[in-house]
Amino acid sequence: MWMLERGTSFSGQVETHQLAACPDTHGRGDRWKWSVAAVVGDVQSWFPLGADRSSYTCEVLDIDVAQRCSLAVAFDPAFVSIEVRIAEKNEQLEVLRIGGSEVVVIPLFGEALVVAPNGVWKRWLTSGDTFVIEGEDDETLFVTPSPELTRVIVIQISPMTEQALRWVP
Repeated sequence: MWMLERGTSFSGQVETHQLAACPDTHGRGDRWKWSVAAVVGDVQSWFPLGADRSSYTCEVLDIDVAQRCSLAVAFDPAFVSIEVRIAEKNEQLEVLRIGGSEVVVIPLFGEALVVAPNGVWKRWLTSGDTFVIEGEDDETLFVTPSPELTRVIVIQISPMTEQALRWVP
C-alpha cells in the first residue's frame, strides 16, 4: 500500500508541519514510533506529538539554511530503526523494502520518479510531496531524481520487533 500526500514546495516554508508519522494521529491509542516534520526555526524546540521525551532520537537534515527550515526524523529506537539516504540529480537509488517495513520519499528540491521495477506503478513527486510505502511483501523500488537541481530524501523505517509497521492515513 502507498499513500501520496501532495504538499507545497519547501522553498519559503513559513511554519512547522508534520509530513508523516506512525501512528499518523496522536491520541488514537497506538504507541508513537516515528515522525517526519518540516521544522521552521529551532529544531531543538520541536517535539513530535505522542513521543516519550526520554526515549526518542532525532536526525536533522537542513533544507534551507537561510530560511532556518530543516527536516526532522524522530523515532523511538525501541520500536524502529531508521536509515536516511539522499539522492542528488541523476543519481538513482535502488530501495529494497522488506515486508512489514515502511519507506518515506520526500523530494526537497525538484522532482523525482518512484517506480516499481515490474512496471505496476510509478509516481512523479515534486518538492513538498510525501510518499509513504508499506506492505506485507518485499518489494524493490527505484527512486530517480530529475536531471535538474534535485535532492530527494529516502527514509527506510524497519521494525525492531516482529510486529509489522502500519501507516494509516
